[in-house]
Amino acid sequence: MLKIKRKLHLLILLVLVMASVLSACGPQATPTEPAGFETMAATDAQPAATATATPGMPTVLLTAGPEADPGTSSRLQSTLESLAADSGLALSLVQSLTPDQLTENVRVVVGLGAGVDLAALAPTAPGIQFVAIGQPNAVAGANLSVIGNPLLEEERQSFMGGYLAALVTTDYKAAGLIPTDTAYANEAQDAYLIGARFFCGLCNPKYPPYNVFPQLTTVPAASDPATLQSAVDSLVNLGTEVVYVHAALVRPELLEILSNAGLEVVGGASPDVARNNWVGTVAVDPSPALAAIWADLLAGSPGQQVPGAILLLDREAGLVSEGRVRLFEEMKADLEADLVLPETQH
Repeated sequence: MLKIKRKLHLLILLVLVMASVLSACGPQATPTEPAGFETMAATDAQPAATATATPGMPTVLLTAGPEADPGTSSRLQSTLESLAADSGLALSLVQSLTPDQLTENVRVVVGLGAGVDLAALAPTAPGIQFVAIGQPNAVAGANLSVIGNPLLEEERQSFMGGYLAALVTTDYKAAGLIPTDTAYANEAQDAYLIGARFFCGLCNPKYPPYNVFPQLTTVPAASDPATLQSAVDSLVNLGTEVVYVHAALVRPELLEILSNAGLEVVGGASPDVARNNWVGTVAVDPSPALAAIWADLLAGSPGQQVPGAILLLDREAGLVSEGRVRLFEEMKADLEADLVLPETQH
């Protein structure tokens, strides 16, 4: 009887063990998440649906013709990089501007040089603002702005060239070399004389030779070296110390003659190489004018025409002191504010 009970107990224990094993191999119950948690459903790793393509980043295009001055191009690019970045725009440089580049995201197009015809492109893209620089045929209107006023810039540049030449002399002995056959040559000659006299008045030297200053020598723009040498010799014989050289005459052969003669030079264009007799370059630069009208361009205002600004560059030779630079800048500000007139008559 006792043996039967033990067998029965072993049988029951065996059944319980088998039931436990079968339970462990079966499906597991999902554990209950604690309160406050959310169960995330698993998803297949598939690419998300493609969103509708957004327009390209608003862009400014800059193009320059092969004849454009490299220094002007470089300063203009630097100015546009800053203006574009401050306005949330991208700057793109293009060598040759074509109508297919005038896409919806283009806000402003700036073209430098006579070889860039923005006047023809502007009417084809009325939603874009165009800025023509150094393009004689461009006329401001609608969505085309023009930076440059040849007559006014010629007068201001020559006025400040004469003013600086007189400013850096020790005895008012300044002279000008101005071409006879360029556009606005007469206006340039007058403005140079007015600028020099604006600083020194009668310009009477205190020390010999007692000649009349400022002096003015005129030669054709394409003069040969012999003609240039003769012109410089005459200035040396008069006792000239500083010469303003019009941009059309800034050529290596003339600059070498002036250097050999011991004359200091104020130029209307940068020299071919750094020269120790180079006072500075009185340049016309479009960058400040572009910055001045930038807000109007972004606002879509009608086109306008504004002159380039006068800049004093290439002072590395150290021939003009900081005090004289301040006087130059003050006179330039008055000139550009029309408080000083560079011509004798309108």
